[in-house]
Amino acid sequence: MHKKVLEYFVVGAGPAGIAAVGKLIDLSLDPKKIGWIDTHFAVGDLGRKWLNVSSNNKVDLFIKFLLECKSFHFDPHAKDFSINFIPKENTCLLKEVVYPLQWVTKQLMQKVNTYLGLARCLHLENGVWHINTENEEILSKNVILAIGCDAKRLDHGGLLEIPLDIALNPEILPQHVIKDDTVAVFGSSHSAIPILANLLNLGVKVINFYRSPHLYAVDMGDWTLFDTSGLKGFSADWAKKNLDGKMPSRLERFFSTDKTLHEHLARCIPLVIEETI
Repeated sequence: MHKKVLEYFVVGAGPAGIAAVGKLIDLSLDPKKIGWIDTHFAVGDLGRKWLNVSSNNKVDLFIKFLLECKSFHFDPHAKDFSINFIPKENTCLLKEVVYPLQWVTKQLMQKVNTYLGLARCLHLENGVWHINTENEEILSKNVILAIGCDAKRLDHGGLLEIPLDIALNPEILPQHVIKDDTVAVFGSSHSAIPILANLLNLGVKVINFYRSPHLYAVDMGDWTLFDTSGLKGFSADWAKKNLDGKMPSRLERFFSTDKTLHEHLARCIPLVIEETI
């Protein structure tokens, strides 16, 4: 007996995976010919790690994302979520978009074939993808990998790293540092800024190593200068006040070179935070 072959199999249920499933349905593909796998179906790392992080996009873009796919059926339910009542030109905490995406995920899961777990192995045979999970083998003509990315890690000779998701969470971070610790933070972009703010709010001394100066996104009307690299929202406001204004006394910043690393990294307790993802 031949196994059923799906048309599309989507790996990952973060924002990209949600969008992939929604677009496939919008293109009139039979939902029963779509497979979808994830370990949690909780909006990926966005939903599990970054709820209290300030967004790098305006609310208007999130609303457009939620309304773009007709299969999301979000429009009649928009009023049920607080993001609909935030000024569209503002940024917001990422949890404001996670909550509606969790709702959308549940709606889509009722339409397609869902698998809770990991896609452990994929191989192509006779024009068909074989996807192996912990419990079964699934066949599909096409596969969409929407698996996001993992944080980069650098080797700093025995220094203990504070994971990025902890450093960005002001509720958990106090369990990992104490007042008057000295912590190194690498980076000067969007995630580094709230990390600096979180640490300084706890009375921690911070040494910030950077490779390029921080930039600010500039709204040019129909496009944005430094859209992907520039600071926005909370990060921009904090940097203007504390980096381009009066720098906090417990913060030092150095251009990252072998010389500055050798001179200043040793002053830190064995803690380091990498911004790059």
